[in-house]
Amino acid sequence: MFTLFDLIRLLAIVAGTVTLGLAGWNTFGFVGCAVGVPVGFIFGAIIGQLPLIVILKCMSRRFDRMTDEQLVDKLHDPACLIPSILLLELNRRGSDIQRELPFVQSLLASDEMHRRTAGWAALTSAFPELVGRIPGYNPTATAAECQAKCQPLLNATEQSGEREPPMTRDLKS
Repeated sequence: MFTLFDLIRLLAIVAGTVTLGLAGWNTFGFVGCAVGVPVGFIFGAIIGQLPLIVILKCMSRRFDRMTDEQLVDKLHDPACLIPSILLLELNRRGSDIQRELPFVQSLLASDEMHRRTAGWAALTSAFPELVGRIPGYNPTATAAECQAKCQPLLNATEQSGEREPPMTRDLKS
């Protein structure tokens, strides 16, 4: 997935490469350009990462002030856009995130594409070992296709004795 932070990093790399390449060319000619381009690329890549680092640090500080229960409540909020980050934070704290697997499954089988995409991000980051159980899953496909692809994961969860996700009960019919 290509995010805003990827775009910022890409623009910073291009800007750094062009700026230092031109500065090197104008100052030292071809040799200056040959040195300026890779140096500009590296500086651009470093500077382009700063917005992501700052945002992640701010989120980390905000999460540090929250209890596990508050994080779980935020995870289950229908407006939550960052379930993967919340699951990783709960896992970092030592919480049992397996109990949130039914919720992730409900996201994967949602009728709304943005929720399926969030569920896919959560599954691939917090439960990477389960990704192979739903080969070919694409959150941008139709809801019916996604629900059909999720069926092996739902069956595996039921066989292991975990409770069924509430939003996917209708998949069995």
